[in-house]
Amino acid sequence: MTESTESRLRADTHVHFHACFEEGPFLDAAATALKAGSADTITAVLCLTESHDANWFGRLTELDENTEVGNSGWRKKKTQDNNSVIVSDSNGRRLAIIAGRQIVSKERLEVLALGYANLFDDGEPIRSVLNHVSDTGALPVVPWGFGKWAGSRGEIVKQLFEDPPCDFAVGDNGGRLSILSEPALFGTARSKGYSILPGTDPFPFRWDSHRAGTFGIEWRGSLDPDTPFESLKALILDQSRAGEPFGHLERLPAFVRNQVAIQLRRFAS
Repeated sequence: MTESTESRLRADTHVHFHACFEEGPFLDAAATALKAGSADTITAVLCLTESHDANWFGRLTELDENTEVGNSGWRKKKTQDNNSVIVSDSNGRRLAIIAGRQIVSKERLEVLALGYANLFDDGEPIRSVLNHVSDTGALPVVPWGFGKWAGSRGEIVKQLFEDPPCDFAVGDNGGRLSILSEPALFGTARSKGYSILPGTDPFPFRWDSHRAGTFGIEWRGSLDPDTPFESLKALILDQSRAGEPFGHLERLPAFVRNQVAIQLRRFAS
């Protein structure tokens, strides 16, 4: 990691690029929210968490060097990491895009695999998923989800904190309702030294395409543009360099709209 007294590194650690999104507005909004700079270092990061039927990162890697991403005005640049690319616009703003997967376990809990560029089938026990992701060198994250940390599933999460199968981080979610108190298990996680990584988790609706980058974590400094994932992972795991959350949680009207829309979508499918 490159130190700087001026720059602040911002990362959104739970990002989906849905089929209804347009690449130009999506990247423009994310760059603005993350305050992307134009220096040689990297100060703005989107960590993708793609489900089994999505592969935007795969499409990005197939592009030739300096090729425009769709008709977005953003151009792709390779890195030395095989799980990251950099995109830049005509103003020189730069975003690092990190590969990643959102995996649904047998227990119907999610695991985010940051830096994981391959496909992975849903339905495996969560401890097996965490171990596999960790063994590949990716960073496993157990994210909070609406209704998913309650009851028996909440007990499973608590057991993971008490007896972890490997090193992992905990994910906060920008879709969490701002007027409610923080989940109690976040306090448990902090007391045991787990890093908590905020991210937006955009919904699959066009109106949510602007949310990437609006909720995340920041540190003083910047990332090596040649190895953005490896330097980000090292930073997350460095207990002496805890980051600070930025952005805001969901307000009630938007929360209700998204929850109603997602239930109608599931009913119609």
